Amino acid sequence: MPTVVWLVEQAGKLDGVLFVVVDLLVAWLLMRISSYRLAKPSTIPSIIGFVYLLNPFNLLAALSRGTAAFSHLAIVGAFWLAIDGQHTLAAVFAALAGHLSLYPFGVILPILLMRKSRKSTILSLIVFLLSHALFLSLSMQLTGSWAFLQATYGCKYRSWALGLN
Repeated sequence: MPTVVWLVEQAGKLDGVLFVVVDLLVAWLLMRISSYRLAKPSTIPSIIGFVYLLNPFNLLAALSRGTAAFSHLAIVGAFWLAIDGQHTLAAVFAALAGHLSLYPFGVILPILLMRKSRKSTILSLIVFLLSHALFLSLSMQLTGSWAFLQATYGCKYRSWALGLN
């Protein structure tokens, strides 16, 4: 996630605007996805957009300037691109979502299932893996070491001995 930290640092005083723009983009993409199969105009996409923007958890994440907005953008962008037929670019967005957080790695599975042929599925998987490797190497270049891997993904693997309270 050093890439997101670098992006926010580059935004400087406009970082609040950056988070608002990202949330508006996510809401717009959700509206586009929800209206994709509608035969006639409907208010459903607008309701979906407003529910996303007014969700208390989303508002608190935006106020705290957490990276959830960037993860949401990567996930929703991956699905929109896959629905729109741009599967290669969808694989890049899925890799970005997996780079920002461990759990969205599963986003690649529905994107791969949307592919028509085995060859195009393998191509999307290769693009996904290469894109993720590129994002990891970019983060390594920004931080100067691979130590960010332990801080970003390591806590998920160190907590195996959890039991009931």
